[in-house]
Amino acid sequence: MATKKEEILAQCIADVKAERASVEDCLAKYPRLRKELEPLLKIALAIEPPPEVSPSPTFKARARARLLAQIHAQRPVTKGRRLRYISWTPRERRFSMVAIVIAIIVALAAIGGGTVYASQDALPGDVLYPVKTTIEDARLFFAFSDEAKAGTYLAIAGTRLDELSRLPGERSRFVERLMERYRYNLERGLDFAEQRIEQGGNASGLLARFQERLAHHQEVLQTVYEQVPEEAQPAIEHAINVSGQGLERANRLRARAHLENAAQRLARVSEMAQAGRMDEVIELLGEYDEDLASFVEAASETGDVELLLELACERLDLVFVDVLAIVPDEARSAIEDAQAKTMKGFDEATEAVDRGQDLKDAWQEFEVEWEEFMPQWEGEMEPGSEKWQDAWQEFKTERGHSQLVPTPPIP
Repeated sequence: MATKKEEILAQCIADVKAERASVEDCLAKYPRLRKELEPLLKIALAIEPPPEVSPSPTFKARARARLLAQIHAQRPVTKGRRLRYISWTPRERRFSMVAIVIAIIVALAAIGGGTVYASQDALPGDVLYPVKTTIEDARLFFAFSDEAKAGTYLAIAGTRLDELSRLPGERSRFVERLMERYRYNLERGLDFAEQRIEQGGNASGLLARFQERLAHHQEVLQTVYEQVPEEAQPAIEHAINVSGQGLERANRLRARAHLENAAQRLARVSEMAQAGRMDEVIELLGEYDEDLASFVEAASETGDVELLLELACERLDLVFVDVLAIVPDEARSAIEDAQAKTMKGFDEATEAVDRGQDLKDAWQEFEVEWEEFMPQWEGEMEPGSEKWQDAWQEFKTERGHSQLVPTPPIP
């Protein structure tokens, strides 16, 4: 029966957090357990994300300059270790972990909500600090999806920086340990974000949040670096490097996430075309264009621009081949145009990057030129054919781009 109660509590917490049910709905569903469930639910749901810390405006301009220098100086980090799925763990062990967390919540209920609330401001060395970290463990346990776990780890990493910024000088002995926990939580969060992409989930919004928070983390670390004792500065320097590498990884993952969104959008185009819903095909192709632009924007902020462009070209070309093999004739022209724009755009962008031009600027320039080129040639020749390629090169030459080397025909 104990295991059953633990499962019920875990499910109720998940349902309330996902807004599938209210606390009262859960209690009404299990009237015999109401007295036991109600206090445990209230404690578990009262655990809120920690507040964010803001650096002094005085340091922001200088911090940004140092941030950019750090990013470009970093070597790309290696791919994160693959996570071991919790489902590999025996059923009995999973439930024993549930029991441990239930015991934690019971203990928190026993010491009172006021103590739980007060622990949110605790620092390393404070009596209530173990309560604070226990609450964080409970939050991680009840983050059931990869996205929720990634976001929770990111929030906890931010908490370690908040503590660092408020740590009294006489507790500088805790700096190194705080920065090690910061590194651990950041890397775990990015691991779960990457896992979400690999499992086909939409992680673009999550990774945009990582990008925003990591840029903020760099500012905080730069601020704190100038305030801590000299003996604590090496740990801060290491954390700055870790944060910069994390930002680079987040940017690469965000580019991959937008690329997967584009590929999934094309698959949806195929479904709608086969169903004869051409209005939705055109709408989806417009959204696909937006996905491409988002991919380019994210890729331009990494040190792996050419590699990401090559990956995108191969990934999307395979999807186009599959889509064109099965779509009806009435949808073929629009999809071929999208394929031609994609492949030609990647060709042009790669050449621009080779010349030292910023990828994002190159793509925006290409989109303008494409919009001017297509009305002249649409319907007169097959996109990607040799004649079409010659026409594109002539158009580019007329616009003052005669230095471009003609690219091979689009497959």
